[in-house]
Amino acid sequence: MKNDCIQITGVTPYDHFPNCLKNHPCSQICETDRFFIPKQKPNIHNILQVIADVSVCSFKVICTPLGKKLVIDGTKHIKILYVADDPCQNVHSAHFDIPFCMFILLKDIDCEVIDVFTGIEHISICQLDCRSFTLSMIIFACPIFEDKDKHKHCHSDENCKQNINYNIQIHCNPDQNCNVDYRLDKNKAICKDNCYSNSCNSYPSYYCTK
Repeated sequence: MKNDCIQITGVTPYDHFPNCLKNHPCSQICETDRFFIPKQKPNIHNILQVIADVSVCSFKVICTPLGKKLVIDGTKHIKILYVADDPCQNVHSAHFDIPFCMFILLKDIDCEVIDVFTGIEHISICQLDCRSFTLSMIIFACPIFEDKDKHKHCHSDENCKQNINYNIQIHCNPDQNCNVDYRLDKNKAICKDNCYSNSCNSYPSYYCTK
């Protein structure tokens, strides 16, 4: 299948990344997923565009033998526009919401994490046949720490250089094992037990939509 002409939307512009990445904890993951369009949709003649985004559903700090880790649960939002393989060749769309999990090793940093920045560094798509395609995505994430002027327990000025001030203040007590769950949006709960379509009967190997 030819994939050179597919328009890709969703890669985070370089100037949108935080300016505090020097000596700043961060992490990246690269995942490739295979997608099947729902059975009620027509076959794919060719894919025109892929639109992608990522969102953080929740994050929490845990203590491990290697030090504190920031565990991030999020969702990849995928949409494709494609030309149907039928005489009319109308343009159709398909939507997919795929959960992901990643972590960032904080080591001995004492600054309080109040938010998480996520961005997409790269997207590639490959149409496999008239019903499926694969999509690879590199996701970047880094913690946003509390403003250094507002908390007293940070031992490194470099770790607290931020360009954004937040009104939210979350306090993690190291004596309580830092096992605190920060729920960003309870309305974005992810159901990991059920498939999104009756046409899909194996989760998470294959992903379908409503």
